Order: sequence, then structure tokens, then C-alpha cells
Amino acid sequence: MGIFSKIFNKEQAPETLLDQFNKTVGPLLASEYRKLGQAFDLPPTEKTSNHEIVDTYREVGTAFHQASEIRKERLTAGVKNRIVWIFLQYKEENNEAAFREYLDSEVKYYLINGLRPEYQKELQLFN
Repeated sequence: MGIFSKIFNKEQAPETLLDQFNKTVGPLLASEYRKLGQAFDLPPTEKTSNHEIVDTYREVGTAFHQASEIRKERLTAGVKNRIVWIFLQYKEENNEAAFREYLDSEVKYYLINGLRPEYQKELQLFN
């Protein structure tokens, strides 16, 4: 097969679960956080893209999930949703470096002291 036929007949890689998530759940997730922001006049606003919302959800959720496993605790989806919303607000109002520092310090705080009271409230998305 020549170079041009390889380029033009290139087979598509099979869609991954992450691809499916990004297409379906990602926009819904971003929409729910935007509705919350609008209802309370808080971020995330249009300054934060849907992609950033989903990435923040994954990053913050994963960090706290891993910390909860170390503490041998289980954080509910509602608690993780609440934590992510707090971080989305912080991220939009600060720069990336400050966000990273905040995430690091809050995960360390959780590992040492347990979950802050403001993080313990359930936030149900998709009601």
C-alpha cells in the first residue's frame, strides 16, 4: 500500500470509554455545573469551557478519591460533586498555579485531618 492510500484509507481507532464519556456525559456534567453557577451567581461561567469543567471534575474527583482510599473512607458521589463545585469556583477566580497549590494543600489537609465540613454536604447533579 502506498503512502497516499495509507493516509486516505486510514482506519479509525475504536472509540474508547473515555471518548464516549467526553461525547455524552461530559457536556451534561458541564451543563449541570453551569446551571448551579447561574442559580447562585457563582462560577463556572462562560469564562470556563466545558472541557475545563470536565477536566477539573476528573482531576479533583480523582485526587480526593485516591486520598479517601488512603484514609480507608468512601466519599459519596454527592460529596465529590460538592468538592468539585468549590474547586471550579476557585479555579475560575484564580490562576492555574494557585489552583494546583490549592488542590495539593486541600488533599493534604484531608489526608491529615479529614474532610472539611464545607465539603461534607451532598450536591446531587442530574435531579
